Amino acid sequence: MPALPRARLLVLASTLVFALLGVFASTMLSSAAPAQPPTHRNDDLHPPLPRLSHLTDEPNESSLLSARGDLYCTDDFTLGFGNGQLTALAEAADGTLYIGGFVAGITLETMVLYSWDGTTQTNMAPSVPGVVKDLKIGPDGMLYVAGVFYGLGGLTGNIARWDGTSWELIDEGLTSGEPSTAVVLDLAFATDGTLYAGGAFRVSNGAISTGIAKWDGNSWSALGSGLNSTARALEFTTDGTLFVGGDFTMAGSSPANHVAKWDGTAWSALGQGTNDGVTSLAASPSGTLFVGGYFNTAGGVAANAVAKWDGTSWQSLSTGMDSSVYDLELDSQGRVYARGSFSQAGNVAALGVAR
Repeated sequence: MPALPRARLLVLASTLVFALLGVFASTMLSSAAPAQPPTHRNDDLHPPLPRLSHLTDEPNESSLLSARGDLYCTDDFTLGFGNGQLTALAEAADGTLYIGGFVAGITLETMVLYSWDGTTQTNMAPSVPGVVKDLKIGPDGMLYVAGVFYGLGGLTGNIARWDGTSWELIDEGLTSGEPSTAVVLDLAFATDGTLYAGGAFRVSNGAISTGIAKWDGNSWSALGSGLNSTARALEFTTDGTLFVGGDFTMAGSSPANHVAKWDGTAWSALGQGTNDGVTSLAASPSGTLFVGGYFNTAGGVAANAVAKWDGTSWQSLSTGMDSSVYDLELDSQGRVYARGSFSQAGNVAALGVAR
């Protein structure tokens, strides 16, 4: 996995100001539209966001390959009186970019949730206690926010959606009105529009399910007996199979080390799985599953932080990384982008981002 050319990694400086909070950090990797030769962009001439201040070099939790071929990467940030993290990105069909995260507090974190339409930045959650862990655009075109929040549009829960005017809680979250006991870390939509949620929770509105549940538009239901620990990543393949990665070692009644699949009826393992946690999944159109995390073997094969599953067996990606992978993205040509805390990828220097 070669490192991306340093010239393509743009660190942007900031005028984005939160009310009394200062600035946050981000990095952006500019890549050409998939069918075009690589080009480099001057962010002063073509700013994808207000100029941002890069304040730390800590690993991020999310990246986004935009429709126009730009790779956005979130990062940690440091304020004059505290720290925070950007954890989620989503792009609407009209090109609006949504950015989520949190600012650390003494007793509670404060949500970070902004939209950027190319001209105007909008604070969508001013002074709301909570954290944003994932953002998704649903098949209905609405923005879905996952994490835990206390007073987002007057709502308290784990998942809410924005219709462009107001917030709506998805049922009562995943903990029967007690969101402080749970957090939702990832969302995924099936082709029929069913919403799947993964994270650290046990009860989904009365249906017992550990770590994962689904919402059909009216109610939550369990996926078998769920998982024995946290789900951190959800990914659908084109045939409708759901893959889940995380901290678990059991899926339903089946041993499944940190990664498993749900076929709509039952859970099954992917061979021997990985020897440690999975934080990100990305599936190619052909069904190959790319897996990132903080493991060093997959299926018993040496695989440092990144590997792939071809439906039958595990394979490493070159020599992998020298530290954890937090997010993976695939472009239309099947190229894999990795973001994490690594400084080397395939024995090539790569400061937290590689292809």
